[in-house]
Amino acid sequence: MPRAVLDEVLVLAPDLEKVEAALSSGDIAAVIVEPTGAAWGALPIDPEFLHGLREVTRATGTVLIFDEVITGFRCSPGGAQEVHGITPDLTTLAKVLAGGLPGGAVCGRLEIMDIMRFGETTAWNRGGRISHPGTYNGNPISAVGGIAALKLASDGRAQAHANALAEQLRAGMNEVGARYGLRGCAYGTFSMFHMIFDRERLHAGGGPVYAKGKDPRVTKLRKAMIVLGVDLFSSGGMVSAVHTEADIRFTLEAFSHAMAALDAEGTLQ
Repeated sequence: MPRAVLDEVLVLAPDLEKVEAALSSGDIAAVIVEPTGAAWGALPIDPEFLHGLREVTRATGTVLIFDEVITGFRCSPGGAQEVHGITPDLTTLAKVLAGGLPGGAVCGRLEIMDIMRFGETTAWNRGGRISHPGTYNGNPISAVGGIAALKLASDGRAQAHANALAEQLRAGMNEVGARYGLRGCAYGTFSMFHMIFDRERLHAGGGPVYAKGKDPRVTKLRKAMIVLGVDLFSSGGMVSAVHTEADIRFTLEAFSHAMAALDAEGTLQ
């Protein structure tokens, strides 16, 4: 990573006292965070921290940005911010927004977004406004895909279905893990799930952390699951609106067989 980036970007733990201390200098332009936690919830974040973060950023005049590229329209029609009742200053969106086709958006407070508008003077249009070029700007196929997807996501039924199935999946995986004495757990929020083999790695030091490097057991689990007909996204995945309870049962059966195989070779301990 370029040194200049390290000089200009702070990466802090979800600790309000540390965040408030960093913002008190008045030298921080914005705070950006995934509202379910980094890496689509792999490092979960407490909703109470988000509420505190909103208060701190508002008090210090710092722009709060929610990265809802993954969570937008997935958690609920209004994303994670609707569920938590928090309105950030800016939000980034993609994926569901364009129906899975190339496309994204930035939305937020009018006074911020207004700097991209075209004005009546050449001086403003050439030197005042922030231009917004993009390879896929105005792409009609992405627009059509996005309209269709957002219509399906607008009433919340798709999200409720996927969230409920994911909850069943996480509970079922933990039941299987308990049978084999797994020290880890399946966890996640909304329609997302993650698997960790050592619960201590999730909570060490008072917050969610991962040791450096990928746990080799994750790779073995994924390989075993592929053989059994389920392709995990590394150590987790996302349940969709088109998955069924039969899919969850099939996945849990495969997970049970995979855990049995890993236990037999001594991988789980």
